[in-house]
Amino acid sequence: MKRLHRQLKKYGILTLVTIVLVLLSVIPLGIAIAYHQTPQPQAILVLGGSEKREEFAAQFAKFHPALKIWVSSGSHPDKSRS
Repeated sequence: MKRLHRQLKKYGILTLVTIVLVLLSVIPLGIAIAYHQTPQPQAILVLGGSEKREEFAAQFAKFHPALKIWVSSGSHPDKSRS
């Protein structure tokens, strides 16, 4: 009886460790696959003419100068800045 109990405990711990290792490896693997399948962005699209959105897009574009900025409906020209 004790031998059976020890074997069950041993296999239970082994099973638990295996499950944890599998779960820990699935997340990084999923991220790596998604990273390689995702195409690189080609432009920044600003929807609606909110000044805050346009300001954010301008700040974002400073860090990504190769991206074009598309604005669907811009702010009033009097309120916009260069």
